[in-house]
Order: sequence, then C-alpha cells, then structure tokens
Amino acid sequence: MKITSRPTELDEIDRAVLKLEMEKLSLKNDTDKASKERLHKLENDLNLLKQKQKELTEEWEIENALMTRIQSIKEEIDRVNLEMEAAKRVHNSNHAAELKYGTLMSLQHQLEEAEKNLAEFRKS
Repeated sequence: MKITSRPTELDEIDRAVLKLEMEKLSLKNDTDKASKERLHKLENDLNLLKQKQKELTEEWEIENALMTRIQSIKEEIDRVNLEMEAAKRVHNSNHAAELKYGTLMSLQHQLEEAEKNLAEFRKS
C-alpha cells in the first residue's frame, strides 16, 4: 500500500492547488481593485504551491521507483530460491550450485545496492 500511496503532504498540496485554481477562476472576471489584488496574490501563492508540488512529486516518484526495484529483486530472489530447491530435489547439483553461487549472489548484491540507494536518497 505504501509504495503506491501518495504522501499526505503531497495530497494536501494537490487539494490546496485545486482550491486556489477554483478561486482564481472565480476572480478572473472581477474588475474591482480588491479582486485584482487578491488575484495577483493568489497567482503568486499558486506558483509557489505548484513548484513545491512538482518537487514533492519528483521525490515521491524516485522513491517509489527505488522501492519497486527492491520489491522486484526480492521477488526474483524468492523465485531463484524455489528453483534452487527444486534442482536439489531432483539431484541436479550443478544447476543448484549455479543458482546459489551465480544468480542468487548477483541478486543479493543488487538488493544491497538498491537498499543502499534508497537509504542515501532518504538521507538527502
């Protein structure tokens, strides 16, 4: 659930942007000075919020991609472990060894790297 869910802060900004966009539309046709001043302030606020929204969306997408990569590697490790056990059951020692010392070790290294990348990303 956490992988695909948008962060609360981003959802709140999305709602705030929508609210300001609606208010902007309602002020667009007003010609009095107060409405024009409010519209100008609103446009500035909207620009700041949209910039923050863009930054948070980019961060979320990067983190989501890293987490998806980790999940994918873990699933592949599980698949290789099952295949390795099946090879052992049919006494195919060569294939089991190839999986254990080749494929599995490579996947574990990839997992360590992916987890390290995620930890570094979260620190920054």
